[in-house]
Amino acid sequence: TLDIKSGAILAQSDMDSVRPIASLTKLATALVAAEHVNLDSDIVIDENMIVSTSLPRLAAGESVSAYSLLLPLLLESSNEAAEAFARHVGRDRFIGLMNEKAKALGMKDTHFTDSSGSGHTNVSSIADLLRLAQYLHNNRSFILKIGSGKEVPTLYRRTTFDNLQNFNEIPGVAGFIGGKVSKNSLGESALRLFAVSIDGTDRVVAVVVLDSEDAAADTRALLSHISRTYSGKAQTIEDIP
Repeated sequence: TLDIKSGAILAQSDMDSVRPIASLTKLATALVAAEHVNLDSDIVIDENMIVSTSLPRLAAGESVSAYSLLLPLLLESSNEAAEAFARHVGRDRFIGLMNEKAKALGMKDTHFTDSSGSGHTNVSSIADLLRLAQYLHNNRSFILKIGSGKEVPTLYRRTTFDNLQNFNEIPGVAGFIGGKVSKNSLGESALRLFAVSIDGTDRVVAVVVLDSEDAAADTRALLSHISRTYSGKAQTIEDIP
């Protein structure tokens, strides 16, 4: 758990353990798309982009604005949208850009082999994912806002998707800023940011859990723990080797 502004680590366990991250991958996919794709352009969907996904949204032959693909990508964890971005740029090049960005951010335990995280081959650590959360909040906050399900003001052209669902929220937990959840055979994982009051001060906190039996319950427990115990003195993310 990370205080975004100060870089203070508020709670930690197995920070450097390298684990499959499944669809948390899509935060990196969105970041690379934002930095290397004209989000005001159209992406023509071809048959290779139609892959197995939880809620199919795309059809071969249609044109979708690049910005709009971020919505099913981040809200519904669309493997189709992830594949569309990758193949639009060039699949190998896009995955290479994902790995280059991870290296540039100091994510030393992170490696990507695809843009969706549909298997077990995309790996990272809690420490690396907290670095990613901090970068997104400070530099590409609209990606997190899209993942919150809230309306994001934009001048980009949009293609409408009907009745998009939000997989990322935790019912009853206030202050959700945004993030992403994932699930595979190893358990549930999540990277979420919240606005919370800690030690009498309003803070933005990133919470990452990997391979949990119940990521929402673990996130609730971590938020409760830091609200009760944080004293303003903690290790910073720069202290992590």
